[in-house]
Amino acid sequence: MSRLQILFLTATLCGCATVRTYSDPVGDLREYSKIVLSNWASLPLDARTYDDAMSCSYVVNLPGKRIVAAGEKRTIYVKRGQPTSIGAWYMVGSIGVGAYTKCDLNTTFVPTADVYELVFDSAPGAKSCSVRASETSGGETRRLPGERIAVRKFNQAFGPNGPWCKDLTDAQMAALGIRPPVAGASAPGSAAAAAPGAAPAPEPYRPPGT
Repeated sequence: MSRLQILFLTATLCGCATVRTYSDPVGDLREYSKIVLSNWASLPLDARTYDDAMSCSYVVNLPGKRIVAAGEKRTIYVKRGQPTSIGAWYMVGSIGVGAYTKCDLNTTFVPTADVYELVFDSAPGAKSCSVRASETSGGETRRLPGERIAVRKFNQAFGPNGPWCKDLTDAQMAALGIRPPVAGASAPGSAAAAAPGAAPAPEPYRPPGT
């Protein structure tokens, strides 16, 4: 990552760029999954989500502050059955003097259960990051299989509009149950209809007001 990109990223993360702030949904929460972000590292975790989960675009900051302190948890709600992406990173050192170590990752999955917990951790000195996930429904908690959560490296982008992650591969989309957009897929009788249980093809994202 170049110094210019780092400085722009810093401006975005510190709130200097205009981004939306997450707020809890209003209405029937049964249409939503609860996502718990847990930081098990000894370092503060910087986390965010996105309005466009497929490309990690249009950053949405966590309320109040993006930083999840060591040992703390933060909670958000996301629409069931729709792709969701969470960006997270740890950093040690100072960007200003160019002496820093940083690890980062984006996680993408399709929530269908009542509650998910994403547990983030980092090796000493932010030399590597990891995430593991569990889901809870009907009072039963189980580990989320690895194929149902895609871990994606950050893409080098300018500004909060992104995209901030690499495209999902066809194999990842199939494992996540996301149907790729296909021309005419929504037409009655189309052969490209979604497989049973598959998430529908995401609609192209349009910023609010457009």
